[in-house]
Amino acid sequence: MKTSRGNGAGGGGGFSLLEIVIALGVLAVSVPLVFLALEKGGRSGMASATDNRGGRMVEVCLDEIRASREGRARWFSNTRPGESIPPDDGFWALAFSNEGRVMGAVTADQWTAGVSRLDGQAVRYFARIVSVPHVSNGLPEMRNVRVTVEDPAAAPDGKRGKSEFHTLVP
Repeated sequence: MKTSRGNGAGGGGGFSLLEIVIALGVLAVSVPLVFLALEKGGRSGMASATDNRGGRMVEVCLDEIRASREGRARWFSNTRPGESIPPDDGFWALAFSNEGRVMGAVTADQWTAGVSRLDGQAVRYFARIVSVPHVSNGLPEMRNVRVTVEDPAAAPDGKRGKSEFHTLVP
């Protein structure tokens, strides 16, 4: 007994060259889009982790500023209220682990080049502290402090994602 497969036009059951070309075209367009979406999702997840841990890292930085003002700084030099943060000739940045635990101060050179390890432990984030004067009529001079949380710390400056946090301190 003989059976025939076909589409009624007398042909076999295979795909035509045109159908194959169209299928390959669809794949050529859709596969890169899927990978792009995955990459963007990964970046979004990294940014979300930075924002989630950023609040705690900023608190550590503000605690260090308070300690600096009170003469008990752990990572940076002591300063007085009204003085620049960091002092005019200084550079203040802290390194943090993947979990957001402070690991220590980093130099301007380390911050610029990027650091993957500090004292043998993996570094994930940097938090850099800078300030400018903020004057309001009738109020004592304050400092507008900006803490910039950056990641990944191993990347050179300019290639890291950044989240900025601002506050005023005396």
